[in-house]
Amino acid sequence: MRKISQALLELLTTPGLEIVAHNAKFEMEWFTVVLKDDSILWLPTWVCTQVQAWMIDNRKGSQGLNDQCLLYFGFQLKSLSKVNRENLDNQNRLATTTLLDVLKYNGLDAKYTLSLYYAQQYDLSELLGLVAPTLERQRCLPTLVAAQIKGFPVNQTTVQSYRVSFESNRKSIIDGIQALPEIEQYRRRFGEFSPTSPDHQAKMLEYVFKRTEGKQKSGRYSTDASALEQMTDIPFAGAVLKLRGLDKMISTYIAPLDIRSPDTVVFPDGCVHTTFNSTFTDTGRLSSDSPNMQNFPKRKNPEMRAMLVAPPGFALVAADYGQIEARVIGCAADDRFLIKSLWEEWDIHMYWAERIAKLDPPTLARYGTLAALRSDIKNVMVFPAFYGASMYSIATYLRLKESVVRPIFAEFWEMHKDVKVWQDRVRRSFDTHGYVETLTGRRRYGPMPYNAVINSPIQGSASDIVVMRCSG
Repeated sequence: MRKISQALLELLTTPGLEIVAHNAKFEMEWFTVVLKDDSILWLPTWVCTQVQAWMIDNRKGSQGLNDQCLLYFGFQLKSLSKVNRENLDNQNRLATTTLLDVLKYNGLDAKYTLSLYYAQQYDLSELLGLVAPTLERQRCLPTLVAAQIKGFPVNQTTVQSYRVSFESNRKSIIDGIQALPEIEQYRRRFGEFSPTSPDHQAKMLEYVFKRTEGKQKSGRYSTDASALEQMTDIPFAGAVLKLRGLDKMISTYIAPLDIRSPDTVVFPDGCVHTTFNSTFTDTGRLSSDSPNMQNFPKRKNPEMRAMLVAPPGFALVAADYGQIEARVIGCAADDRFLIKSLWEEWDIHMYWAERIAKLDPPTLARYGTLAALRSDIKNVMVFPAFYGASMYSIATYLRLKESVVRPIFAEFWEMHKDVKVWQDRVRRSFDTHGYVETLTGRRRYGPMPYNAVINSPIQGSASDIVVMRCSG
């Protein structure tokens, strides 16, 4: 076994070697961990036919090797093998499969992955002109794998402290709900009450409290957040919302990081090793899972982040590309006014907040402060307008009258007429070709709504900048 491992290592670390694999990131991580040498990531040139497939057409559900073989060669590859992947034991997937069948299965994968590589290379080069953005996307794979292998240390002391605190708060809320006088009415009519059961909650609200907010046209009674938020005048509804919030925090963030939990994602080395996905999202942004490292709370419940710590001798640094999407819009549209505003750090959002406050004082009164109005102007007016939202949808969000909206939007688009010209150009191109492109040449195909047609080149270009820096 040692000789085989050594021979593999020598092969895989041959400088200049080109290695073709479908989902190369998985193969890179497996070989690096098993052979305990991270030079496997950097010395050869890795080519991923899954990345190639995603660059050719990034719509979900068609990047698998089986699907690509059907598209290119007219048959489903997995149908040629006796290995039934659906019935394999998750813990020991090939334990009941003969060695000969495994070799045939792997041989078919290798043969048609290479054939697929040549077919895709032709399409990328001769038909689509997408070689450069494909190579750029593949360049990030070693960095992502290295980050996955390195992992993120988890402070179990903090995890256990949070678990005790959250469970204690949870018990207090449940006890408070069970102590409500209306609960006794429920018990007499329906039996024991479970505070976490949506069915019990619905009966409680509909038949005991006699509230109509959750009643749907279908006749069913909804206890979703939008219905409960209309009933916070009764302690029961507010308590259920708080209980759900705590349960989400526990199940999403605390339990997965608790090494004592059966659903823990913490490895024996005390770290979480997330999986970074470079070919999953519509716009090309990176995503992660098991756990989702991009989803830890930042504003509400930011303490959740304290469970993840830097290794000894290191520090955690939070970095952000300031106003990156606004800058991409300026570059894409060559909007001189927006570009000048960004260079001079002029607050475009505050400008429009002040304009609306002047034209419609009741709006400012409703928000209370200019700062609060500015926040909504940024998130439901300026950027949505840049992303193709209509004047009427934005006015509805801001609760503005038509008499206020029309002059505001006339002034807005006079100020940013180059962005409007660019939006029209992108829309016409999509109508003609069926896809939109980032500034790096990466494509997203339709069908998609108009706002996604405008949004995708911006978010996609911003993502490409981040990914390219990740691999640089």
